[in-house]
Amino acid sequence: LYIFGGYDGQTNHNEIHEFDCETLQWRVIPTTGEKLKGRNGQTATHVDGLLFVIGGWLGAGPLAASDLYVLDLKRLHWVKPRTHGSLPGACNMHTADYVEKRHQIFVFRGGREVGPRGWQVRTRGQKVTFPRFDPVVLHFLAEIP
Repeated sequence: LYIFGGYDGQTNHNEIHEFDCETLQWRVIPTTGEKLKGRNGQTATHVDGLLFVIGGWLGAGPLAASDLYVLDLKRLHWVKPRTHGSLPGACNMHTADYVEKRHQIFVFRGGREVGPRGWQVRTRGQKVTFPRFDPVVLHFLAEIP
């Protein structure tokens, strides 16, 4: 099990924690690559050895992040994929759930926007697409090295 970031009442954190289900112990995992800003309220969805981190509350500047980062759990290396098209926008307190049969992560917005507004992240292959599935269809594409 993996947890990214969080808020301790004073600071947003950007560490990745792993929980060993056998020993019931937590450990902080050292990573390389492009580090994320500390945040809370983000999603971290595990798909085939990759951890997709979407959005979150930054607490400074643009308060909710509108980004996507991917951690390769084998290499322990972060990438901020090059993206094309329309991202879901700044979001926190949203959900991102993987549906294995479809090879997609379904993202439903949080924050001020509520209701049936969501996006799909297609996770098959080296490219991730992010088409919105409310009445207007937009596309987002992420390239994962």
